Amino acid sequence: MARIGICSVVLWARLNRLPYNFRDERRGSSAATNWHRPRYSPSRARRAAAARGIDIPHDRKAVGHSDADVLLHAIIDAMLGAAALGDIGEMYPNTDEANRDRDSAEMLRGAYERFAAAGFAIVNMDCIVFAEQPKLFPYKDAIRQRIAELLEIPANSVGLKAKTGEGVDAIGRQEAISAQCVLLAISSPTEIIDYA
Repeated sequence: MARIGICSVVLWARLNRLPYNFRDERRGSSAATNWHRPRYSPSRARRAAAARGIDIPHDRKAVGHSDADVLLHAIIDAMLGAAALGDIGEMYPNTDEANRDRDSAEMLRGAYERFAAAGFAIVNMDCIVFAEQPKLFPYKDAIRQRIAELLEIPANSVGLKAKTGEGVDAIGRQEAISAQCVLLAISSPTEIIDYA
């Protein structure tokens, strides 16, 4: 079945005079999870579990060495993993004071630049944020747009779901927030074949 599919794509490319070469194409996929502990912070509204730059009013803040954005951290891990470039802890170690309170959007951009320099591009990703509070449904489209903007990809390449813990375990008791990301990457062919 795979052979038939590849032959069909190559035939379609030739008929439409499009360059295509499977030999130099690499694919990568990765799944990543990130957890942080929320801490009560009534003095100001904080971004609780969303892409940096989206204000979500809440009375708790995530605790971490950087700004502790669970969603962006999961995406960073998945992106680095798909290209076999290590993980977020290797790229941004918590032993480095330069990473204290670091903006996760800046971290994501840095990881994306390394990912792109390795010859990879993002095909799509699917993410889940697990948080009892705040409710993320009203912010989902804005979060997807923000992630797409940071990664220079279409918003329809970013899937996002928001789940609660239904009062169960650490998520449900608001002792933790978590995010998961599954990401598919593909490399650009290094050799172009002209079928004209």
